[in-house]
Amino acid sequence: MFKITTLITAMALFLGGCIDRNGASQSDGGRLTLKTVPSSMTVSTRNGDVAVVADPNLTSVSVVWQAHLHAGEESHAAYRAGLTSLSQDWSREGHVLLQAAFAGTDHPDDGMNLIVHVPDLNGLTIETTHGSVVTHGTQGRLTIHNRQGSIAVTDHKGDARLATSNGSVMVNGQVGELIVQTTNGLVQVKDLVGQPHIKATNASIGLELAPGQHGPIFLETSNAPIEFEIGPQFAGTILAETTNASIKLIDSANAVRRVEDGPSTKRITMDQAGQASHIRTSNADIDCRVADL
Repeated sequence: MFKITTLITAMALFLGGCIDRNGASQSDGGRLTLKTVPSSMTVSTRNGDVAVVADPNLTSVSVVWQAHLHAGEESHAAYRAGLTSLSQDWSREGHVLLQAAFAGTDHPDDGMNLIVHVPDLNGLTIETTHGSVVTHGTQGRLTIHNRQGSIAVTDHKGDARLATSNGSVMVNGQVGELIVQTTNGLVQVKDLVGQPHIKATNASIGLELAPGQHGPIFLETSNAPIEFEIGPQFAGTILAETTNASIKLIDSANAVRRVEDGPSTKRITMDQAGQASHIRTSNADIDCRVADL
């Protein structure tokens, strides 16, 4: 359900258009096909949504884009919209940069939405502002920089570095190291095969590791709760810290060897030796579940 709903949401936002704070506006769009498949890709836009869907059966890259241009008069906005395009810049190594190229006098509300279908790539970078970002089935190193918007990643194979503000971060089915940095938004990670490093501000964190994971995990936020679920194979110690709140542990798998309680901490030692994990928040609860996965 997570995969389907996030992709549908991306399409709906795409059709809904970009922000329009003042002045006249006009929209125009187009399609781009890359017969040469790049080794890696960067997609760069602003004030717009980006959806990237990978399909190993594809033999080319296809892009649908829609731009929204602004100006003082309707005719000028229409003129700018007709000249706006999506540029491509190739490197010798086979990397391609797809970038929104806005025509005429720049306006802060100019924006472009993109839906990209790609075959297997060995790396993907997405940059946008005031929009949502959705990826599905990608592989290689994934980097997403989003100012003021949500991020949703499903079934990514490879390391991922995700950064945003004022938007949720949802990750499902990733295989690889996960680094997340955000403010003022929910972080929800499910079925992760890899090590998470999540640092947030005023944002709740939820984590469920895939079965068989040993850790460690690093989760930090403030003024928001943290919930995480691990399996009996998890190794090492877990140091959980909070203030003005409680730390709860449910060990359904009987995999915890020792628990040491402090004034605002709980040190959980698992049956298996391993690296240390750190969980930290303030003014909110921490819930740890050791499930028989």
